[in-house]
Order: sequence, then structure tokens, then C-alpha cells
Amino acid sequence: MTRKQAREEAFILVFEKEFNDNTVEEIFEAAAEARDLEPDGYITKVFPGVYEHREELDGIISEYSVGWSINRISKTALCILRLALYEMLYEDEIPVS
Repeated sequence: MTRKQAREEAFILVFEKEFNDNTVEEIFEAAAEARDLEPDGYITKVFPGVYEHREELDGIISEYSVGWSINRISKTALCILRLALYEMLYEDEIPVS
């Protein structure tokens, strides 16, 4: 799986978690079964990581969202922001390109 594909899958999982009370593990297992999703090092690290650091990430997003409360940001945009911010703060293996 390419990094682009892994990011897309991670986004789908993060987005799905917004609407689902299941655990990260349950969501990943269901996705693996439904879409033949292979365990990927990036996905298995980033997807749970976003939710482990969700409060911190949301705090940073809120701080820089001048004139917008976090509740006004669309779920899609919020998931993208969380994923991108998590990568910037916690992923050392992200290529520059």
C-alpha cells in the first residue's frame, strides 16, 4: 500500500470514528473485514494516535481557528486537520515531498 493509499484509509477510519461509538480496534477490524484492509504500519499507528491525542489536537485547532468554534468546522475538515496535525507533531517518518 502506498503512503497516499494509507493516508486515505486512515482518513476514512478517523472520519468513521466521528459517527461511531465503537473502539478504534473494533472500527479497524470491521474495516479490515469489509474492505479487505491490510494492517499497515502507518494506519495502525496514526488512526489510534489521533484519538489518543484528540483533546490536544482539538485544542490546537481551536487556538488557530480564529472566528470559528470547533463545532462549526465540518466533520470532514476536522478529521483532515486532526490527521495532518497528528502527522506534523508525532510522525518522524513523513517524507518532505
